[in-house]
Amino acid sequence: MKYSKVIAAGAVVAVIGLSSPFWWPTQAQETKMADFKRYPPEDFFSGSQLELARAIRDGNLEQVKSLATRTDLAAPGNKKATLLSFAVQEAIPVKTDATNVHFQIVSELVRDGAKPEQPFGENGANVAYLAARADTPNLLKALLAGGMSPDLKYDGDTPLLFATCKDTLLPQMRVLVEHKANVNLRDSMKETALYEATRLRQWDVVDYLLEHGADPSVKNDNGLAYSKVLGDELQQTPKGSPQLSRIEAIHKRLVTAGVQ
Repeated sequence: MKYSKVIAAGAVVAVIGLSSPFWWPTQAQETKMADFKRYPPEDFFSGSQLELARAIRDGNLEQVKSLATRTDLAAPGNKKATLLSFAVQEAIPVKTDATNVHFQIVSELVRDGAKPEQPFGENGANVAYLAARADTPNLLKALLAGGMSPDLKYDGDTPLLFATCKDTLLPQMRVLVEHKANVNLRDSMKETALYEATRLRQWDVVDYLLEHGADPSVKNDNGLAYSKVLGDELQQTPKGSPQLSRIEAIHKRLVTAGVQ
């Protein structure tokens, strides 16, 4: 996984680099909106891309629909910006308003071929991962509404569901599952999101995954059983820890299901 061990809430700069001009949803957790700076489309685009970027900025959905099918949505502009990443910048000030036209524009760009997994910026972040880690699920919903697969592997080998394996990101995980994400989809190590959530000790996520069909009998590429991973976390938890009862309850759930 390229990003999940790097990003912490409010620390997207660690991924997209200080050279990136965009202020992203995850930064909103610790950054006041007063600090938000929108960059003009002229900083990034020219020609037909600039015309489309201006329509995006203006929130002109009909013009976006007209121009998007005639514009190269994949070609990066200056500073490796993409039209989709620019559209997300324009959605940030209205990030809590799911019905805002700027989210509809995000959906339209994806519908017309923009790839949420396409790297942008100097360090190759992508919109799909950042949407999964944002402090509101609205951007993720917009991407899915445009046709993004809930089973997208955002870095080529890691399912997007892994990016939501944090208790505070349960709203995003629910959105993916409600859109039929496969909770047993594996990464390049043949591990499922259960492994990720358990190692991160995100017990609300573990419970949610188990309640929604996650298979606790799985083994990874090296033959490591999920039950062993959970057992290790149980053994490493000191008596008196508030986490102990949560882990014991999950362990009991596995035993009841016949998983050793």
